[in-house]
Amino acid sequence: MSGRKTSVYDASDTEMGVEVSREEAIAKLRESGGGGDKEIATKRKSKSQSSATGSSSKSPQAQAQQQAKKGLMGTPRLSWCRLFWCCSCLAVVVGAIVVTLYVLDESDDDPKTTPAQCGSCHCIVDEYYSDNSTNATEFLETANNQTLNSSLSSSCPANAPFTNYSQDFIAALRAQTARNPYPLLDCDPYTDALCQFFPTNTELGLDAVCGLHYDDTVNCSTYQLKSYVNRDTAEAAGAFVTHKGECGACSTTQDLSVYMESLDLTTLGTRCGTKATLGSYEQGVQCFESLGFTSPCADIWTDNARNTAQQCGALCAASDLIDEPANGPAPTCRLSDCLQCDESKSGPIFKQFAGRTRRRSGLLSAIARPCSSLYPIQHQVCPKTTPLL
Repeated sequence: MSGRKTSVYDASDTEMGVEVSREEAIAKLRESGGGGDKEIATKRKSKSQSSATGSSSKSPQAQAQQQAKKGLMGTPRLSWCRLFWCCSCLAVVVGAIVVTLYVLDESDDDPKTTPAQCGSCHCIVDEYYSDNSTNATEFLETANNQTLNSSLSSSCPANAPFTNYSQDFIAALRAQTARNPYPLLDCDPYTDALCQFFPTNTELGLDAVCGLHYDDTVNCSTYQLKSYVNRDTAEAAGAFVTHKGECGACSTTQDLSVYMESLDLTTLGTRCGTKATLGSYEQGVQCFESLGFTSPCADIWTDNARNTAQQCGALCAASDLIDEPANGPAPTCRLSDCLQCDESKSGPIFKQFAGRTRRRSGLLSAIARPCSSLYPIQHQVCPKTTPLL
């Protein structure tokens, strides 16, 4: 072995500060009964055994904690992909809970019984309709309540839609029968891009109207529906215009009677939408039929309600939690986030397939709407019309 110096010291040598070689130290150990390298190896082995014995002598609880710690540290980290899917699933579950809470809460609301107003006007003055309107922004910054009401009154249409239809009037309309109602759809227009009436009802343009032709002008018990390119054309052909837009699933006088009788179909519709969303599609249709709607009209209302719950459930839940009103302050009277979502996500298809809406029928509701969207009509139970051959 080499004679290189090491750091092995004898106790007495340390006191004297004398460094000795490894060979000399081992020789001294042997003279004193030590085992040299063998003793050192034995000590290391003894230390290892002591460590193992100490580990095994731990309590069962301590061992369990140590094993759990080892298992946790040995678990591989979640990949980004797995983390993304976990978050996505959680979002879906939370969204479903939010929608459920929304529809359950909304179903407890009482329907409103008085028409909405925007300031002192029965509708939203069109020049203030856009939330981003420069006129509206400047007006709000400078106007006080007296000035605001005065301005809205001067811009508001002079003639509000007639709304005081009697129960006898409504019952008479409900008793009439359409001889050519639109059929029950066998598809969902919100999920099927090819879903359509045959013949189609989207060919006559923005000025189209739906006309009634009664078979007689004495009893007016039966009639036929026909779409026209505009009001003048319809009246020239001897039809009574029942709403703006082409005829559709809700164009019958029976469906009109439901609109007249129920000012707040938003709340009532939400109740039926709850049944369709949390129950079954059939339960939703039956609920709308119980309000008085014909089957084709109840069908499109159910499709509309389910689509709104899916597309706008979270927004509507948030609006409901803060008790957001249907309309904001005048003069813009902007729709709540929930209603605006319904308007954009469900409204266009509903108008296309239903044909009749409250505004298209000239009827006020519990939601203030733009003045230009209220079609001027005063309905009649038995108007003079020309029968269709």
